[in-house]
Amino acid sequence: MRRFPFMLLTALLGLAWSTPAAGALGPDQKMGLSLRSHVEAGEKPAILLKPVSSIQALKIAVTRLSDGTEFSFDVGALKKGQSKELPFKQREGTQKYRARFDVTFRGSSPTAFDYAFEATVTPPLAIEVRKRDVDLDGRTLAVKSTRRTARVDIRVFGEGRTLVGEGGHAFESAPAGRGLQVAWNQEPANVRVIEVKVTDVNGFWASMEIRPFFVEPWEDRIYFATGSDAIESSEEPKLKVTLERIHEAIRMAKVEYGVTIDMRLYVAGYTDTVGSAAANRELSHRRARSIGRHLIGRGLKIPVFHQGFGEDVLAVSTPDNTAHERNRRTLYVLSSQVPVSAAFPRSQWKRLR
Repeated sequence: MRRFPFMLLTALLGLAWSTPAAGALGPDQKMGLSLRSHVEAGEKPAILLKPVSSIQALKIAVTRLSDGTEFSFDVGALKKGQSKELPFKQREGTQKYRARFDVTFRGSSPTAFDYAFEATVTPPLAIEVRKRDVDLDGRTLAVKSTRRTARVDIRVFGEGRTLVGEGGHAFESAPAGRGLQVAWNQEPANVRVIEVKVTDVNGFWASMEIRPFFVEPWEDRIYFATGSDAIESSEEPKLKVTLERIHEAIRMAKVEYGVTIDMRLYVAGYTDTVGSAAANRELSHRRARSIGRHLIGRGLKIPVFHQGFGEDVLAVSTPDNTAHERNRRTLYVLSSQVPVSAAFPRSQWKRLR
């Protein structure tokens, strides 16, 4: 997670002088005074100057009221329109200050005035999204913040960092620590990155990236007896290799991905065109289920989904009632969401566990 402090400019508080007459400017206005009064830890509050009249000489003496700490700035001369930033150290929390300004504008007599102000340093904004609070299929997530929240924005990227979805929600002042549910709209795509940005009620924000798990589909050809969904002993070495590949992908995901949503295995079965389309769909469904059960029985712990597509998605186009080895195949997808592909024209996955 990266935090980006937002510089908030506010007017000085508690000015001691009276409102100037119409058409006249007070010394604060002539100096272009403002204050960076609310910052995150690691940043410093500051007195900001941008005079509309040139300053010949300027000294500022500041006292922190809580502990009597004093510090001063000998600014010297400032040209009209020249910006000057005068930062000062402060620990976390809100502190009250009294300042004395001694200023001489070019062509004018010296003048002095006092005023009081407050400055606040807040702890860094932290946000959290837990794995179980991300629903890629429902296109919602819940995020928690350590401060009162004004807005949550979401951007969703697919392959090649292409923007495929966006969403967000404005809150009046959502309490810190509460899970805030936010939805997004998205075109059909396999999600690669979700950016979550939380802005607090003071304009500070923090962002994080969620990287859903996805491994490109790979293919196996597991041979079954005609009309059967029983896995032959001769095919078990192939499934052992498949299981090893899955475990390696899971291990690599823990190394490569930052925040990873829980992953799932999708097993899709296909047949050639021998037999009726309806019978082939049912047969491929049973065979995909058998493979999923076999992998679970050999120690696979992640959720497993299966579906049969029969002869609906042929690897090699053939006439009806044509036996073709390449069409009798199984596809595997490791993903955190229902996979999107021309190889999966329906989304009727059944969960084995």
